Amino acid sequence: MTSDSKFELNAMIERLINSNGSDDQARDELSSFASSLLPEGDLRMDISADHPGGNFSGHTPQHGNVTVSDNSEQKKQWSFGETMVRVGYFKVSRSTCKKAFKPGAVEQRIVITHFWKSDPTTESESESPEAWCLSCNAKMEPVWFGQFASRQLLHFGYLSLYKREIHETWGNHPGSIHSHGFQIGVFVR
Repeated sequence: MTSDSKFELNAMIERLINSNGSDDQARDELSSFASSLLPEGDLRMDISADHPGGNFSGHTPQHGNVTVSDNSEQKKQWSFGETMVRVGYFKVSRSTCKKAFKPGAVEQRIVITHFWKSDPTTESESESPEAWCLSCNAKMEPVWFGQFASRQLLHFGYLSLYKREIHETWGNHPGSIHSHGFQIGVFVR
């Protein structure tokens, strides 16, 4: 994909989000692009680790006891089971969902994630980025569009469990809620 076509697709994604999914051309462009993406695995993990700097102390004849602090912080991130493509301000991935009560029915979900954090005024590192979903049928024809929301179900010490949901804004049933699985957050400092 050339930089010009990524620039055009980025503009289409912005149009799709601003129209809450009702822009026909933007839906078709995104579904056409996503048909070439490999679907992500059933289990997806995003791991990040923060390692604060440390202190060390010693004794010198000239200065006595000396403590040196390293205020730098190292952050590392790993991601497994997900194929994401960055398109301008967004990351795009595709997942395959099988319907529980309809054997053989397959739904392709194109997940659009904002590349930056969702609320720049808070600059929170623990805050999830804004995300949207364009659901397509097996032929990659758009069916519905919505925005992600997470609801915390459990918080215990360093462990949190969230239910991921998508609130439909365009499609046959605007206002309905679609489940998108669970997210476990483990915070280790």
